[in-house]
Amino acid sequence: MLIVAIGVLSFSRRETIELTSGDVTVDGQDFYLAGHAIPREQSPGACPSCAVARWLPLLKAVESWSRADAQAIVMTSPSPTAGDCTEHCCRQATGSRWPKHVLLLPSIDRYGYADDALTQRAVSEILSSKQAATLDSAPGAGPVAEHLLDSDRGRFSGYSMDELVAALDDLDNAAEQAARESSEVLNVAMTMATYMTSLQTPDRKSSGEPAQRGTYAPSTDS
Repeated sequence: MLIVAIGVLSFSRRETIELTSGDVTVDGQDFYLAGHAIPREQSPGACPSCAVARWLPLLKAVESWSRADAQAIVMTSPSPTAGDCTEHCCRQATGSRWPKHVLLLPSIDRYGYADDALTQRAVSEILSSKQAATLDSAPGAGPVAEHLLDSDRGRFSGYSMDELVAALDDLDNAAEQAARESSEVLNVAMTMATYMTSLQTPDRKSSGEPAQRGTYAPSTDS
C-alpha cells in the first residue's frame, strides 16, 4: 500500500501518512485513492489495484483488534512474494470488508496491534528496506516494489538511503510550496472579488440619494 501511494501515485510522505480508508473508492472495477486512479498491471501479483484490494481487508482485521483474523487472512490469501497470485482480486472487490475512515497506513506494534500513523522517517526506512531487498534479490520485496525500485522506469531505481530521503524531502517541500501558492492565489482572488463588489455598490452622494436620517448634512444657505 505504501509503495502504491508513493511510488505509483506520487503522494508525498506527509500526504501518505494522513490517508484514511475513506480515501479509497471504487467505481465499477476502477480503484481511486484520494481521487487519483490506481492503475492495473497484467500480472495480478504486480497489480497496484490488487495490492490495495488485499490490504484493506487485512487492515480491517487489525483495526478490529482481531489478530487471529489478520493471521487467517495472511495465511489463506495468495502471496505476491511467493508468486501464487493468479487472479485479479481487484475485479471482485466490493468494499464490504473494508474498514471505515481509519488510517490507511498505521504503524503496527510488535504484538500485531495498530498504533499511531507512520512517521515520515519510518516511511523512508520502509522504502529503503524494500529497495535493498529488491537489489539483493532477497525475498519480501514483492513484485510491485520490484517494478518501482529495480526497473528502468522505477521511480527510486538506484537510490541510496540518503538519496531516497532527500528525494522524498524534495517531494514534501514541493507539495508544501504548491499548497502555499494555492492559498496565495485564493487570497488574491478573494481580495479582487471584494474590490469588484465595492465598485458595483452605488455611491449615495453621487446618485443623488438623500442623506440618511440622523447624519450631518451641510447647509446650502448663504
